[in-house]
Amino acid sequence: MFFARINELFQCLGAKNGQVAKLAGFDRTNISRLRSSARIPGRTGPTIRKLVTGLYLYADNRNELDILCGCIGADPGENADEIKDKIRDWLYEGEPVNVKNDAASPVPPKVIKKPKPVYHFFGERLDAVMKLTDLSNARFSHYIHMDASMVSRFRTGVRTPVPESNVTARISSVLYERAAAGGKLSGLAGLMGISADMIDEEAISAWLFDDGYITDRDAGIAESLLGFFDTFSTEAQLSLPAPEETVPEEIIRSEQTEYFGREGIRSAVL
Repeated sequence: MFFARINELFQCLGAKNGQVAKLAGFDRTNISRLRSSARIPGRTGPTIRKLVTGLYLYADNRNELDILCGCIGADPGENADEIKDKIRDWLYEGEPVNVKNDAASPVPPKVIKKPKPVYHFFGERLDAVMKLTDLSNARFSHYIHMDASMVSRFRTGVRTPVPESNVTARISSVLYERAAAGGKLSGLAGLMGISADMIDEEAISAWLFDDGYITDRDAGIAESLLGFFDTFSTEAQLSLPAPEETVPEEIIRSEQTEYFGREGIRSAVL
């Protein structure tokens, strides 16, 4: 039964309701209802799509896709969409084929799916592609006409290029050409969770720069803060007077190395 399968999968992964619900994009009470057999979602409804996505992301974030695939009898080498389909089919195995869709949730029209990221943020994705294509910071910086230190900041997530700028266009173009020249388009497709025939510069750009979590306002605030740190000076901002201007000459010339009492502390500080 559906509820038995979903509980088995949660136990197999060691997942909590709240953890999966956060990745799925709905409230944890939805997970509780599903696990208690209170309701069975439709095979093609939004609830099961979100649930399957949450389970996949939970396993992927922890590098436990092999555990997930072992539970449902899937091949870890399959792409993201294929594994998600296997999760759904496994959950509904043994249920009547005519399980209806969620109420007020008609079957959505078939659309061309946009690339779904396996990595969550720009820095993680750029780092993964650079490793796949054997690009060093120095070589990549030469190709995109930027300093190697900035490439390092991109890879670690400290900085992110301005969306739809000349820099983002160069990054996508160089990565595509590098993958194509090195015969790595299939590997890149695996990272992006799409088929190799869907890859082009536009698809790479959409995948690299579509974080989906940070608003433009928040990104602007973060960039301003990082810019402040970049320009912050560690040099003293106060002009201190010379010692001879504030301390008696006898203290400056004193060879005393031991001090006692309150006055001793004062003299030692001076």
